[in-house]
Amino acid sequence: MTQHDPNPLADEYEESTEPIATFDYLSLHNIIEEPEKKHPAYGLPYSEYRKLRERTKDLSSDQEARIGRIHFWCGEDLTILLPTLARRRSMTLYAYISDMLEEGQVYFHPEFQEDYREINTMLDQMNNEIVSSGQKEIIRLLKDQKIALNSCARNNTSFVPFLPKWLAEDIKTVAMIVHMNISDTAYLYLVMGIINSDAVEMSIAKIFIDDMQTVVDLFRRKLGLMHSMCEHAYMMYDMDKNDDKNDNDEK
Repeated sequence: MTQHDPNPLADEYEESTEPIATFDYLSLHNIIEEPEKKHPAYGLPYSEYRKLRERTKDLSSDQEARIGRIHFWCGEDLTILLPTLARRRSMTLYAYISDMLEEGQVYFHPEFQEDYREINTMLDQMNNEIVSSGQKEIIRLLKDQKIALNSCARNNTSFVPFLPKWLAEDIKTVAMIVHMNISDTAYLYLVMGIINSDAVEMSIAKIFIDDMQTVVDLFRRKLGLMHSMCEHAYMMYDMDKNDDKNDNDEK
């Protein structure tokens, strides 16, 4: 289980950020644009997040009315555990799932942003500099690379939570950024939220924690492989560009 700094609010968060007393949970969506910043909720146990979240309800009702919907499947073992996790927090199942998806977003971006931003920077540069059909094929091969966590297995249970629009759009955007389907992305957010916020305060059986950590570790490995393949393709792309330039010079 991830160990947290005893003073998480001071960790890598700019001084200009509003103090926790004026916590606005809607500012979570900003971390997809500036993910190197950690949101004030980063490192907090779930009960503290819920207190801060409650304080914004009256102010955020209009925004939350513009809801989005996410349809995702959940691994069988976690499906067994979720109702228990919700009941011990005296929450409905879907309310708990929605909060854990929010929590998962808090932890996903700071942990993985370096890899996915570098991948997209290389892809953007290749798209901007393309001059040959060979380069186009390299880009196409990279586009076809997928990260799969296989949450959509036939025996898995599906959920369709209604979420704040900004959160639903974040999940869909991240799915596109990391070449993963929406179900796998939501599943990853869910397990990261549980591991990093709920489980640090209320213990969960180690066998379930290990199962969830396996999901995160699998994603980390596959994202790392995608990054390595993108670097290799980028080198091939430059070679193809130089070969094409030499051919034109000879002509």
